[in-house]
Amino acid sequence: MNKTLLFCGKSHAGKSTTAAIMKTLGAEVLTEDISIIEINKTPKLISGPNYIKLSPAAAKILQNEELSVIEKQDKRSFYKFNSRTKLNRENIDKCYINVWAKQSSIKKLNNKDILTNLLKYSFNSKSDDNLVKILSFINKVEISQLNIEKDFLKIDSLVRVIGKDLS
Repeated sequence: MNKTLLFCGKSHAGKSTTAAIMKTLGAEVLTEDISIIEINKTPKLISGPNYIKLSPAAAKILQNEELSVIEKQDKRSFYKFNSRTKLNRENIDKCYINVWAKQSSIKKLNNKDILTNLLKYSFNSKSDDNLVKILSFINKVEISQLNIEKDFLKIDSLVRVIGKDLS
């Protein structure tokens, strides 16, 4: 599956953990923490720095030869990916707004909820036409809520939910 997925949401919503899970399955993490999106005919994600921030619990479960510690902090540590392809721009196929929940699932959102979430947690720009860019993004990319069960022993259910949504 050759898709570019964007995970967004409030701080500590599991975006980096979800990306790291996808990495363990062979996906490439193009950017973490801050995503630059080029909004033209097709929104494109511009790849960024080669690191990811993970909580100690997530890092313990997901630790493999792909990650090496850059800097340790109390709540989250920075990990560098040991392999990385060149910097590039990729069309965004799907956007998920991450939310902690009792069970992993995908929820379709109405435009009001999508706009509220993107304005609240995501798009920041100095541009006067920021709202125009957000509306353009909403019209060009499918956006859903990704409910994530906060149990690292049930990571496979999250992966199944995303895989089913993409097929």
